[in-house]
Formats: sequence, structure tokens, C-alpha cells
Amino acid sequence: MNPHLIRLPILYKGFTLIEAMISVAILAIVAAIAIPAYNGYITTSRLGVARSNMDSLRMALEDYKLDNNSYVGGSWSGGSGTLGNNLGWRPEGDQDRYTYNVITTANSTSYSVVVTEISSNAWVRCDNRMQKCCDSSNTSSSASACP
Repeated sequence: MNPHLIRLPILYKGFTLIEAMISVAILAIVAAIAIPAYNGYITTSRLGVARSNMDSLRMALEDYKLDNNSYVGGSWSGGSGTLGNNLGWRPEGDQDRYTYNVITTANSTSYSVVVTEISSNAWVRCDNRMQKCCDSSNTSSSASACP
């Protein structure tokens, strides 16, 4: 047998076009599932910061009520507002991401707090001195219609 006639097998290296397309399709499916879930986690965590600040705001409002026998309304947005002047309250850890509004009843015996995220319009609303709360993650209605 002639040594020049022996054929050695050709070794192919790399991926075929079909294999690459299947890999891209799998990555697209995973991304389609993961990105909305991630965005939901971000909104939930941001609403957690808002709820934490609402608790400190509630304490400031209750302290004001003890001193003045009524609640005071006001707002806070972008690093300033009447809540800072009236209550000496400032939100912690929100990097001026939220607008806080306190609405008192006509006789100032109760209040509602509405916190709205400026960039995404996510919101939290608590009524009746923080006894009833809801947020945009579990309600499709607006903050004014909740609870």
C-alpha cells in the first residue's frame, strides 16, 4: 500500500451555524423570562425604602400630634418641602427619588400618606394613620383610588 494514498480524517473545530443559532435562541428565552422578573424585584425593593421612610414619617406625625393636638399636612420632593419645616423630618436613603405627600382630614384627626417614585410612578398609599396600605405592585388602580 502506498503511504501517499492513506487519507487521514479531517478534524473540524468550532460550532456549526445551527448550534450557534440554538444557543442564541436559548439565551433569548432566558433573557425574556429574567429581565421582567429582575425589574419586579427592583420595584419591590424601592417600595421597601419608601415604606421604611413612611414609618419614620408616621412617628414624626404622631409626635407632632402629641405636641399640637392635630396632624399637619405637607409634602417632600427633591430634597426639600414643608414636611422638613413642620416636622423636622427628612427621608433616609432614597436619594431624592420619591415625592412624599401627607393629606390630613378636615378636622386633622387622621391622615393619609402617598409616596410616589418620580422616575417610574410606582407608589405606596397608607390611610387611617397607616392602618390600611396598598401599593402599585399589587393594585392596578391609581393611588387616589386605593385602598
